[in-house]
Amino acid sequence: MRYNAKLWGGIFAILVVIFFFVESPWSKRVRTPKRISFSDFRISEIAKIDLKSKDKEFTLTKRGDKWFLQRDTVFLPVDSVRIERTLKAFENIEGEVVGTNPDDFELYQVDEENGIHVTAYDNKGNTLADFFIGKMGPDFSSNYVRENNKNEVVVVEKYLRANFPMYKGSWINKKLTNFKGEDVVEFHHKFGDEFTIIKKDGKYYYEGDTIKLDSIRVIQYLRMIGNIIAMDIIDTLSIKDAGLDKPQGIFEVTTKDGGYHALIFGNTPEGGMTWYVTDKNKKYVYTLSKTYVENALRKTKDYFIKKEEEKKAKPKKEKFKKK
Repeated sequence: MRYNAKLWGGIFAILVVIFFFVESPWSKRVRTPKRISFSDFRISEIAKIDLKSKDKEFTLTKRGDKWFLQRDTVFLPVDSVRIERTLKAFENIEGEVVGTNPDDFELYQVDEENGIHVTAYDNKGNTLADFFIGKMGPDFSSNYVRENNKNEVVVVEKYLRANFPMYKGSWINKKLTNFKGEDVVEFHHKFGDEFTIIKKDGKYYYEGDTIKLDSIRVIQYLRMIGNIIAMDIIDTLSIKDAGLDKPQGIFEVTTKDGGYHALIFGNTPEGGMTWYVTDKNKKYVYTLSKTYVENALRKTKDYFIKKEEEKKAKPKKEKFKKK
């Protein structure tokens, strides 16, 4: 009996220890998943971002208050909305550790072969963040992330991949013109037909003519050429090689505040599907679809002339008389 009492007493003591270990607040803190933050810096400190995947590499650089996509010694303008979205994505990048086994990096796609390697620097070249973005997490609003040279794989409660695209076209600002059609007081068209439209007292006329033009057509057209978005920027081609030093066409625009814009048309590259174009205020070679240029931008002089519909008297039909 004394032996059994000691046995049961020992079992009871072990159970009490296990209970306190499992249910105590201390044990719960021990078992709580570890959280890691990748955002221990101010977003305003970021001055450069390197993006690298298996087969692509981009560098985003801040110069003054503007961002550029750096390709060797060429700096292409970055879309302001795009970069603002990316910078904001650096905020509150944190989450719980879900694994530490290097063998699982490929599964989470947080390795160099499958992940997006993001490195952010300040203006002195100091590293602010250095991590891999992996595949989507358990839901559509999460991502697996791993800090470079660390084993902890973290599930972050925000979808990051969309904010770090690995396509040149997703970053560059392809907006070629930027003025309001209503602000144009003079427009010179020299592309095939040559003519000048002037605005006077809210009406549009050809220069040296008193015939009123079709105001609706003119304003729609001016709005269109004031908001042209190119297909691409060709950073491997010079202004001269694109034929923009000896243009085949030019649109000159003067706005009411004295602003001046010149849309210049150069050559059509081999294949003839696009036009090389630029704006006088820019230094890059852009491309526009040949169909868009020919059918929408280039016009003949009579396009803007107001068409007055003439009422034609319809002859009355004679009624057949009954015999």
